Amino acid sequence: MKTRNKWTGLLALLFAAILLVTGNHAITAKAVQFSVRDTYPPRNYTPKRIRIRVDSAFNHAMEAEYDGAVHVENIKTYSKKFKAFNTQTLTAYRNNELITEIDMGFYALKAGKYKVTFDIVKEDGSREKKKIMVYAYDDYPIKKITFGGKQIPYPALDEFPRMNYPAKGKFKVTMTPGYKLVRIEKISYKHATKENGEIETVKDIKKVKNGSSVALSNVAYKVAFKFYGYEVSSHEMNAQTKFRIYYKDKYSKTLEYRDFVLYKLVNYEK
Repeated sequence: MKTRNKWTGLLALLFAAILLVTGNHAITAKAVQFSVRDTYPPRNYTPKRIRIRVDSAFNHAMEAEYDGAVHVENIKTYSKKFKAFNTQTLTAYRNNELITEIDMGFYALKAGKYKVTFDIVKEDGSREKKKIMVYAYDDYPIKKITFGGKQIPYPALDEFPRMNYPAKGKFKVTMTPGYKLVRIEKISYKHATKENGEIETVKDIKKVKNGSSVALSNVAYKVAFKFYGYEVSSHEMNAQTKFRIYYKDKYSKTLEYRDFVLYKLVNYEK
């Protein structure tokens, strides 16, 4: 029984390692979160405006960091159609500094503009009052996406996306009126071999001009490493080219982005 438990534990660790390396690279193309912050906000900053969708629970609509051990109290909303919750409070040391991560979740039953207020309570009992305006609307920022002269459905809802796309073509984004396109980044992969012979996959990020000709990546996600005496090799069949589309939101006026991914079947043996 002890031997069996030992092997079970090793296999569990091996499986966890594979998930750790490959877990974020599933072959799916579901719609991405509607509103995503461009960068993590600076310390002690509470956003003033946030965009969400109607009748959807956004558990981490607000993500913020504060100095010291703090917590949230006195959450108030001013409409029966709008709910707000403190969905996460995590206090820990980072680089020898005590910080607290605070997440707020929002839900709006109907479209509209909503206000939420709450207090950030510090260790000494002092309070800082915060106010956020939440904009709940369902219109999509992107009206149309074309690649190689053909319109591609957006958002991509296929659980297993199609891959029969031309190797190269013009990538063009048409925004919905009221939304301003800021920039487009092309994100693909490239392989790197470490000194110990292990293979890792790193991101290759380039800016692209809207309407310009781009080539789809032919490099699939691949890793190779040793773990507790095991040799692990993972190589996906499809190469993905991600287009990160930055835009200014029509309602909140904040910088947001949407990810759109095109897939290409590659030579698995290479």
